[in-house]
Amino acid sequence: MIFADRLRDARHAAGLDVATVARTTGLHPSSYYRLEQGTRQPSWTTVERLIAAGLGLEHFVDPEAIRAAAARLAESDDRSSEFYRDSC
Repeated sequence: MIFADRLRDARHAAGLDVATVARTTGLHPSSYYRLEQGTRQPSWTTVERLIAAGLGLEHFVDPEAIRAAAARLAESDDRSSEFYRDSC
């Protein structure tokens, strides 16, 4: 699911309309609409504003991507500690 779909789902789940979310986040309604259409990508600041506006973080996070990133980080940490032990 792409960001635009997640954003639209989050807005619907929160029971908000485009104008309310735009006003709450400080975005122009047409800018917000472009986010939902997928023709504009948000900055991290915009994502933070969307979350603060009541669109839950869970709508913007892909659990599988987080698990994969955590596994890569753990693997990287394991390799780093092996290198450290071998070099001492």
